[in-house]
Amino acid sequence: MNAPTKDLSAEIQAPDGKLLKQNAEFCIVTENNFFSTDKIYGPAGRAIIAADHLVLLIPRNPLKTGSYSVTINQSGRDKISWAFRYRDSLPKVENKVTVVYPHAIETLYSGDTVKIQVMYVDIGISARITGMGTTCNSKWTMDTLIVTGKNKGSCTVKISMGATKNTKAFSKIFIFNYLKKPQLRSKN
Repeated sequence: MNAPTKDLSAEIQAPDGKLLKQNAEFCIVTENNFFSTDKIYGPAGRAIIAADHLVLLIPRNPLKTGSYSVTINQSGRDKISWAFRYRDSLPKVENKVTVVYPHAIETLYSGDTVKIQVMYVDIGISARITGMGTTCNSKWTMDTLIVTGKNKGSCTVKISMGATKNTKAFSKIFIFNYLKKPQLRSKN
């Protein structure tokens, strides 16, 4: 295998038929232009690229799903062409929203706390609580919504989040009924 020439260029055709512009939309790294300021990994990277005569094509922006074709051009040599299909390999996951404490909700008294955990917290998550003014308080702590009963009554908690790159949109409703704490009577 020969080392890449110094005048090596490439063409990348996107799924929509558009030719990506070299240097503007992707860059090429070879042993002829590799540069690193890292005093340890820089020389190691250069040695690997030179030993294998690697040609790296690096897009400036994430690829879109679809089929791409690539051609490498070098003076005095045959073109090298190939095609590949890109797809986002991570399927969107359902966001798991669960009551983690208490595990089994049978009876809640004013002052009791319920913890609702969201598996994948992301920007845009919201919690809307009705009955909050008189029945319960809430606050977020990392990935957990803590709901505490203030008084007797019903508290409805709706947690929702729009779809993100890795998660599906979701909405979940919890209804908590708080009872007045029983008074302990002394035996006299």
